[in-house]
Amino acid sequence: MAEQETGQIQNIQIDFPTILKGVKNYGEIQTAIGQAIRDKRQKGIKVGFVSGPGGENHPDTDIRKKLRDEAMKRMREYTIGLREKHDYPIFASTDIFDTVWKALEETKLTEEERKPLMINLFDKILESGITDIFMMEGWRKAPGAVKEHEKAEEIGIKIHP
Repeated sequence: MAEQETGQIQNIQIDFPTILKGVKNYGEIQTAIGQAIRDKRQKGIKVGFVSGPGGENHPDTDIRKKLRDEAMKRMREYTIGLREKHDYPIFASTDIFDTVWKALEETKLTEEERKPLMINLFDKILESGITDIFMMEGWRKAPGAVKEHEKAEEIGIKIHP
């Protein structure tokens, strides 16, 4: 624990390409990430998660994709900034889906069919031992982020505004 406090732990971030290699669905993601989080927690290492808007649900597909791409870029940049300030692993949904999105069975589902599965996935990830959640600007307008905030309050995760 003293190593974490002095910032001396090397390679502290979770290696998503390695732990998610070969996953095909949300259940396998949940298992792999849950184990990685539990491994960090057993060593006394905190684990942070970034929550925020993932893009607007615009009726025009092209505009919706552009808005999502911009939101994901902001999330990646925000997460990188947090990693530079904290000496424990911090990740966001972009770390997961940038790695495995195209291989997932759930990509065949409609967005409406995926929503409850996605909520369940992130509930389980939060329950796996996340110690801190970082709420991005605009999170109150994002239904998924609101649910993650509520879950964090419910299970006692430290919330950073």
